[in-house]
Amino acid sequence: MSCILGMQNVNTTRMDAEKNFKTIIELFKKSFLESLHEDEARTLEKLLENPFFARIHEKMKKGELIEEGEYNQSRFSCQKAFRDFERRTQHQQDKRPILLRRLSPIAAVLIIGITISLFFLLSNKQEERIAQIPQTISPGSNKAQIQLENGDIVILAGNTLQVEEEGGINIKYENGTVSYTSQKTETNKLTTNELTVPAGGECFLVFDDGTKVWLNSVTKLKYPTKFTGEERKIYLEGEAYFDVTPDSKPFIVQTSRGEVKVLGTTFGIKAYTNEAMATTLVSGRVVYQGADTVQLVPGEQVVVAPTNGEIEKHVVDVEEYVGWKNGVYLFNKRSLGDIMKDFERWYNVKITFRNEKLRDLLFSGDVDRYDNINTFLELLENTEEVRYKIKDKQIELY
Repeated sequence: MSCILGMQNVNTTRMDAEKNFKTIIELFKKSFLESLHEDEARTLEKLLENPFFARIHEKMKKGELIEEGEYNQSRFSCQKAFRDFERRTQHQQDKRPILLRRLSPIAAVLIIGITISLFFLLSNKQEERIAQIPQTISPGSNKAQIQLENGDIVILAGNTLQVEEEGGINIKYENGTVSYTSQKTETNKLTTNELTVPAGGECFLVFDDGTKVWLNSVTKLKYPTKFTGEERKIYLEGEAYFDVTPDSKPFIVQTSRGEVKVLGTTFGIKAYTNEAMATTLVSGRVVYQGADTVQLVPGEQVVVAPTNGEIEKHVVDVEEYVGWKNGVYLFNKRSLGDIMKDFERWYNVKITFRNEKLRDLLFSGDVDRYDNINTFLELLENTEEVRYKIKDKQIELY
């Protein structure tokens, strides 16, 4: 900064010096980025006629100045040099040309080198900071598909549509809700549909009898389009919350590790492959039947181990297990590994742990299900025990 003041005009003010300095830096930067305008190119060409600036430009081109700047950054203060220079020139106006000549070969290269280097280094660091701002990963939304009796696939994703199924069954989809209604005429033909909710999706289903089902991400539900016979039986793989309409016919949810039988009640089932199956009762009464039979009352949960099928019954805070259907994730001393399994499905991401011990960290609290995943990740970072990186749809915890 100092040397530019002297090299251009001994009477130049400090403000003009800074302005000229910034202009030169901008010209150098644009030349390396090959983004000079025609008039800027002419200005740079004239500037480089000066051997001093030509040397600086060449050094920067070769990267030598950056190395010099990094080395000298901690050893030299450009601001202090500029203040010293001003102070000395104010008291030695008649000696200024001599001082400048002394400054040019020694301090000038150093000052220019450091300052321009710092400019680029700070620019690079700013770009790095921008690059390091984690991308935002949004929550899931209403999306699913239905496979009809004839094998046709109906995509449900923000559209309003109506389909007539065999047997006089009308299927309507609107605002994230699938509803089934049947004609008054009786039919002996039984048709079956399969509803699939992908990762990053959710769906709300209303059966012909009024029973309501909230389906979470990565879930499949197979069911008759109309309940006939002596029971109302459906097949679940994944997670769902049920509000069953009371009826003399039992409502049965079949899973790979047993079935849950009810008459009229509200409850949640989580039955993902290779994970423990859990049935959580909110109201009414249910009976789990598998390797053993377990009856639940409200506030209880039955858990079936994924490997040996061992069955356990617990008293729980039901909101911790079914709160997702109300838009809240509630954790009470829950392992980070288990939390991230749910988040992988809901946010449709792949989460890895650089240190596997992090999976065992326990967390308590609550998170809005419809917040970006970044909200939870930032809370994790605030604990100072976990950090994260996001790249595309992959998240690394370390």
